Parts: sequence; structure tokens; C-alpha cells
Amino acid sequence: MDAHPFKSPLFPLSNYFTIVFLCLVLVGMWFNSDTRGGLIAGAAFCVIVTIFYHVLGIGKRQAAQQSERDIDAAEK
Repeated sequence: MDAHPFKSPLFPLSNYFTIVFLCLVLVGMWFNSDTRGGLIAGAAFCVIVTIFYHVLGIGKRQAAQQSERDIDAAEK
């Protein structure tokens, strides 16, 4: 990665600044009554997607498929 041509300035600090900024945006959305509904709906959507991800075992299925591919590749 040291030779990568597209380096982010101030890495990794810029990542932390961005996360803090986005969290502050969420706090600002909570205090603004016009955007609070969208914030709650977005959080509910994220919770629903996470529940379906775990209930349907999507992550486990993908990991099993990847391990099968790794085994097949090792056998060749």
C-alpha cells in the first residue's frame, strides 16, 4: 500500500474526523424536528436489514461458499 498512487491526505486522522463529523450530523438531525423522522426511519431500516442478515444466515452462507472455493483452489 505504500506505493499506492491515490493516498488519502492525513490518513488515518481524516477517517476519524469524518466519522466524528457524521456523528455530529446525526446529533443535529435529532435536534431538528423536520429531520428527526428520517433519522428514526433510517435507524429502523438499518435494524431491520441487520436482523434479516442474521436470521437468513447470509454472512454464514457467503463464508461457507468462500471456504469451498478456497478448498477447490487448493486441490487444483
